[in-house]
Amino acid sequence: MGYTDSTTWTSDESFSIRSDYEINLDDVDCSSAEWESCSFSEYHNCAHKEDVFLSCNSVDEAIEIFSDAEQALFSLVDSEGRAIEGGQLGLLLYKGGTVCDDYFDTIAANASCRNMGRSGAVQWNSHQRFGVAVQQNYDINLDNVQCSSAEWESCGYSEVHNCGHYEDVYLSCTALAEAGE
Repeated sequence: MGYTDSTTWTSDESFSIRSDYEINLDDVDCSSAEWESCSFSEYHNCAHKEDVFLSCNSVDEAIEIFSDAEQALFSLVDSEGRAIEGGQLGLLLYKGGTVCDDYFDTIAANASCRNMGRSGAVQWNSHQRFGVAVQQNYDINLDNVQCSSAEWESCGYSEVHNCGHYEDVYLSCTALAEAGE
């Protein structure tokens, strides 16, 4: 399409024109940023509420937008909802809401920590560690996180979820990353 990369993507009911188009791809799974690395199906079991909306960078925009895209999307909070540093195990928040553990793995944990300016993850787990009282103060904002490297830009995800708070991710990160890491 002539773009360098995507800045964001989401899957939701954002536009009313969706029903004017047929659904042509499903189960898209890529191992790199190159279309040739992707597998997909041209048959679907989808509804338009699952349509993907993508925002892309042109070559000229990529350098300017890159620094904005590097701002932390993630934070950690303790059992009382207070912000904590990466060295402690905390409830992982994405844009102020919790992260579901579907597909979340060590690579995704490292990418989340690196987005917060840390070198990587120390540990992660899920299953209602702080109890429902704290977690119910937050919406679930992120699901189906799959990363191919420890950089957030390599991750696919959905901001629409099929989770309960018992699937929330808890994360502990290493020390702050050194410049150039």
